[in-house]
Amino acid sequence: MGYEITCNSGGANTRLPKCKGDYGRVLFHILVPPDFEIADQSTAETQSTWQDLIEDTLSDRGYPLPKYFMYSPSREDHLYEQGHYGDKISIKEGDPDGIAMYENLPICFAKKLRQFNGQEWKAYAVTEEGFILGKSSDGTKFEPMSVFFFCEPDKPATSEESRKTPIRIYETDSREWMDYGVVIQPTALSSSAWNPADLEGLLDVNVTIVSSSSTEVVCDVKSTCDLTPVTSLVLADFLLKDDADGSETINSVTESTSVDGRYTLDVSTLGADGYVLNLKPPASMTTEGYAGGDDATFTVT
Repeated sequence: MGYEITCNSGGANTRLPKCKGDYGRVLFHILVPPDFEIADQSTAETQSTWQDLIEDTLSDRGYPLPKYFMYSPSREDHLYEQGHYGDKISIKEGDPDGIAMYENLPICFAKKLRQFNGQEWKAYAVTEEGFILGKSSDGTKFEPMSVFFFCEPDKPATSEESRKTPIRIYETDSREWMDYGVVIQPTALSSSAWNPADLEGLLDVNVTIVSSSSTEVVCDVKSTCDLTPVTSLVLADFLLKDDADGSETINSVTESTSVDGRYTLDVSTLGADGYVLNLKPPASMTTEGYAGGDDATFTVT
């Protein structure tokens, strides 16, 4: 009768590949809705996949966080129990934690980050070496990992340190990475290489009316948070409607050479009515990276 030890049939081959897993430190996370996933590796390595995610409708949008000033992920030691006769069994994996810091963050932007608190998120991690870290439960999809997110109150400046805004963000289930983790490196693609570190979220901006007539509308476009003028917008970025939601024709858009962020819109003759002006939805704009706020209204008499 031969020796059979079927209970030890698991495991894997253990020769270390030449390619090391030095993915670098995490620069920032991309928060996504909990049901988001990417169909396959090729799609995940395509830059437009991520830009489309950032510009999607609010319920399906992805949010690349700004690059961290510092990020310190950690995990407690694994908990074991040892019996009286030398046996040791695994009881509990160490609890994860992670603190990201932003330096001198404008309070208007800190308020935006706190709007993510108390919601369910998953995330991809973007590293300094050009990798995006995720998981694949079936070996095909590129899926985000479960994370905890909470923007904490500021730590005031001292004589030795600047003001910091802490973000508590970390992977909540170590098995997702250790059992299903996968990486892509868009910077190493043989063609159409790109750097995921360049991904940025949308900037909230407001359109305000400076003057209006039946043939011309002058507006200012500035960022919501710090009122920085937004330049280089084009005709295809603007949307003009009447108060019945009917689209009106904009013939041309001229950017001011003396006032940053000011635009003159030449329009087809407007009748006596109320009108609204704004930027188009992000996915429909020619200029990437902006999201319009409340509609700017005006009346032609």
